Amino acid sequence: MALIEHLEKLRHFHKVTFYNSINEASKGLGMSQAGLSKSIQNLEVALDTQLFLRSREGLTLTKEG
Repeated sequence: MALIEHLEKLRHFHKVTFYNSINEASKGLGMSQAGLSKSIQNLEVALDTQLFLRSREGLTLTKEG
């Protein structure tokens, strides 16, 4: 995977942590919620770790996140 793709995923991760919401971050980034969620999942796969705990109440960063 190209460096620029990793940097884009890190930018997405930063926005999600800033807003603490994939929905709000997707609006801020001007992309679909599904696309942003997939980007975060791809980053987690690339890093081989879970970055967020997902629940009905929202997102919580893991220790690794």
